[in-house]
Amino acid sequence: TNTLFNWNTTGLAAGGYTIEVHARNIGSPQTWEARKSITFWVVNAAPPTAVSLTAFPTSPQVAGTQIDFTATASGGAGPYEYSFLVKAPGLLSFYEEARTYAANNVFNWDTTGLTAGTYTIQVHARNIGSPQDKEITRSLTVILQ
Repeated sequence: TNTLFNWNTTGLAAGGYTIEVHARNIGSPQTWEARKSITFWVVNAAPPTAVSLTAFPTSPQVAGTQIDFTATASGGAGPYEYSFLVKAPGLLSFYEEARTYAANNVFNWDTTGLTAGTYTIQVHARNIGSPQDKEITRSLTVILQ
């Protein structure tokens, strides 16, 4: 009849764990009459506390120039991985993923064929293997002429 389950995650390996609850009426001969499960993530590492983002060459640049972005996460436990996103001019909040998570902290952005305007490059950083979409974010504005 107790509806509370206290789970001690001390010493568990990082990763996803499935917690399942079985329910039945008191006195039922069934093992369970209803069940539900959720995934719970255990993370044994502190997330990064900062991330920097630099561009070379710096803004403004002519469209068609390759711009190399370097992100550096710090704090927390590490090692880190990075994902890069781009928001095109005129879009209020839509970022398109330009590169999925990888340990490589450099993103080479080829601006060939892009229109002039103000772009926003965003990096998401997290500990390698973290289940979080992002643990810390930094953005940088780039002007293409």
